[in-house]
Amino acid sequence: MRLSIDRRSIAAVAVTLSAVVLLSASGALAALLPPGGTVVPGATPSPAGATQLATTGAINFTSLVDPSAYTGTLNTTVYNNDPNNPFGLTRLTFTYLLTNNANSRDTLERFVANNFTLRQVDVGINGAGRAPATADRQVTGDAVGFDWTNVPGIVPGTSSTLLVIHTDATQFVPTTDNIINTFPALVASLGPAPVPEPAAIGVAALGMLTLARRTRGK
Repeated sequence: MRLSIDRRSIAAVAVTLSAVVLLSASGALAALLPPGGTVVPGATPSPAGATQLATTGAINFTSLVDPSAYTGTLNTTVYNNDPNNPFGLTRLTFTYLLTNNANSRDTLERFVANNFTLRQVDVGINGAGRAPATADRQVTGDAVGFDWTNVPGIVPGTSSTLLVIHTDATQFVPTTDNIINTFPALVASLGPAPVPEPAAIGVAALGMLTLARRTRGK
């Protein structure tokens, strides 16, 4: 009996270790980013083989305070069926390419993507371009920032590396993201659809229950 128990224990440990190895391998190239966290985004394969659901194309932005400080473009693209998304093939991957126009005066030092409240997030970078030193996330979880403060930023005439955010979201919506330097800018983008508030879910459930009762009463 003791030998049987020991074998089962060994088998259980082996299964657990295998699961840990697989999980580590799937997330080794990028970095999980919890609310309030800061990580160094690692290289992740391009989602080019995934299914592209939408792209904004190159959207222009300009410094809100001083238009002569900088102008540029942001290109946001959304994919599913991305084999590198650790949350599954049906979940969405967002990519961002940030460009600083050659006639800008200032260097871009920070980009903030929004709409990630209550979402699982994994960040990475891909390809050539200016790579951020760190990625961070607001304590509320909503904003995910890429920061070039302590490394050479996106100088005029250059672009960022491809910024990749894997999520557990299944739907996306239009949103507005932020470019930050001495002067901020706003730019149209795409992000995960908001997670319904518990209160809203309760109201919806109550409405469905009321409708069902009325239907049965007819």
